[in-house]
Amino acid sequence: MLTLPPITHLDHLRPGVQQSKEQESAYFNGRLWMDLKEHATVIVGLFLLTVIGAALALREREKEKPAPFKAEPLSTGGGLQNGDNTCYMASVIQALFALPGFYETHLANPQRKPGEPQESFQVRESLHLLYVATRNKSTLPASEMKALRELHQRCGWLKGKSGQDAQEYCQFLMNHLNQGPMLHIPMQAELKPTGPIAEAELPEYLPIQLLRYSWSEKGGKKEDAPVRPSEILQIPTKEGGTVAYVLSSCAIHAGTLEGGHYYTYIRDENGQWMKYNDASVTLVSTAEAEQDILKNGYLFFYKRLLHTG
Repeated sequence: MLTLPPITHLDHLRPGVQQSKEQESAYFNGRLWMDLKEHATVIVGLFLLTVIGAALALREREKEKPAPFKAEPLSTGGGLQNGDNTCYMASVIQALFALPGFYETHLANPQRKPGEPQESFQVRESLHLLYVATRNKSTLPASEMKALRELHQRCGWLKGKSGQDAQEYCQFLMNHLNQGPMLHIPMQAELKPTGPIAEAELPEYLPIQLLRYSWSEKGGKKEDAPVRPSEILQIPTKEGGTVAYVLSSCAIHAGTLEGGHYYTYIRDENGQWMKYNDASVTLVSTAEAEQDILKNGYLFFYKRLLHTG
């Protein structure tokens, strides 16, 4: 017959069994230790749940946080990849960068100027970073263009606007760079002001919008008539003199009011035309550039040359 050994560690539960003080002390110490371990396990579990919950919440906030604009370019190209409808931004930025002396005058110093609004400084600093990043013929990726748009939106871009128009974006940038208003010229055979302008209102860098688009009760329409820009634009002043500007670049809008695409022609230092179409940068013939500008030119970027009385 198999005899089991006595279960002595449960003797304290048996009725009528006398326990020594040592046994009682050992029992209660053991129970206390077990209770402490159970409480510690619960506390550690709650702590881990709290940490995990905080980590998940932080991850969700990071997803919602806009990506910072770092101006980290790709290795080749020289263009600006389209970051989901950012062609209007790229066309204006490339045109401004091509203006002789524009970077040195407005963007070279990344430090905040005395009295400069924080939003204007952020816009100027972002353009400085972008210029530096792309001068070695590197291409800015689409993610960086999206981050740039989000940064400019926090600085007021698209506030109260639903469209994504290159002219409005250009005016947004020029306002933050303290460059004054653009000129708006109606459709005519030759691109020129319709009357004299006060000399004080003529800045060093002059973007001109050709009013190809018009709106009425019946809707909007685009004028496709050719308009020839002057390579040297003479603007009469109200003071009786003239101010001369030289054409640097032209932003094109190919399409209709309902949609389309922006790109820019820039004349390089050798007089050749370069086509900046998002990430694509190509050399084109003078005939191709001038024909496209004649039919679809929308924004014209001029640099002031001289004043004659």
